[in-house]
Amino acid sequence: MLRSLSLYDAVMPNAAEVEANSKATKKVAQMGTIIGVILPCMQNIFGVLFFIRLTWIIGTAGIVQAFFVVFTCCSVTFLTSISLSAIATNGVVPGGGPYYMISRNLGPELGGAVGILFFLGTTVAASMYITGAVEILILYLLPQAKLFDNIYHCFRLLGSCLLIILGLIVLAGVKVVNKFALPAVFVVLTCILCTFIGVFLKINGSDSLKFCMVGDRPVDLVSFSQQYHYVPNCTAEGLEPVFCTMVNGSSSQCEPYFLRMARIQNWKGTGPAIRDEVDDSFALMNSRFEQPY
Repeated sequence: MLRSLSLYDAVMPNAAEVEANSKATKKVAQMGTIIGVILPCMQNIFGVLFFIRLTWIIGTAGIVQAFFVVFTCCSVTFLTSISLSAIATNGVVPGGGPYYMISRNLGPELGGAVGILFFLGTTVAASMYITGAVEILILYLLPQAKLFDNIYHCFRLLGSCLLIILGLIVLAGVKVVNKFALPAVFVVLTCILCTFIGVFLKINGSDSLKFCMVGDRPVDLVSFSQQYHYVPNCTAEGLEPVFCTMVNGSSSQCEPYFLRMARIQNWKGTGPAIRDEVDDSFALMNSRFEQPY
């Protein structure tokens, strides 16, 4: 009370002072739910794992095992999100992100341990995203950007350049980062839309994309071209130096599966795949009906 009495001023403030005080107490404009929350989350979801590694996981582990892998990851992220929501709604969070909330609410010991894991996870994720972006650029979008014979050297060089650019954007501030989020998400959504459009445009497959099969194994023509300095044809004469050896300088001895060679469509299309599944189902039903009881 004494302090309020000592600061009492009987002089009425003028219009300039009132306007200055109102500007000083004006709240800073927030980024909002769309730019501040939804777009960064969409960027993390539609990333390297979704476009490149998810198909590899399904092809390696199978549908059932891959489903359990994705289910486990989603369960971990779901539990983490509801835990952070409980901490965030427990009081006023002035700023600082998830690490600030954890360290201020759970204590410095647990907050420090979680902070180290958060730092390592973010570092590994950033390196994975940068490597995936450079891999897509060199292998699919711009093969002319390959500067070295060893493709991993290209990954390191271009990845380092991309890391410097992203670091400068991050140093500019969170608002600048979120401004780059909108065009980045637009590009990602456009790619997903083009994927669905391509499914219907190439419903019967594409003859321009084929890969060479020798027996039940696909042939790595890239490694072959790096070793022999030319890309062979998918024929017996073209692949004979790889799968056959000369015996007594006259006759060649080939691997057993070398006799079964074929060029298969890389994208068979949705229509032929459905027809094959239906034909296999009817063939299985007919075989069951024809069995004597």
